[in-house]
Amino acid sequence: MWRRGDWKADFFQRFGIYDTKLKQALTNRQVIWLHAVSVGEVNICTQLIRALEPRLPNAKIVVSTTTTTGMGELKKKLPTHNQQNLLPD
Repeated sequence: MWRRGDWKADFFQRFGIYDTKLKQALTNRQVIWLHAVSVGEVNICTQLIRALEPRLPNAKIVVSTTTTTGMGELKKKLPTHNQQNLLPD
């Protein structure tokens, strides 16, 4: 992380410390948490989200990744309304 840079972004989320906005978005909701390890899994994850949303309209979909590259790909490919539910690498 040090060599790649950008290690400070969302640093505390790596330890389960989330901001109030994210906590409120997830409280008292049906939540589906998807975790994508590789960029290939990120691609499949975005397809899965598009398939799940119409079938589960009340569910909150949360996505996490292992790498900053995976998170960058998610941010490019996810619809805007899912962007607030990303848990960093």
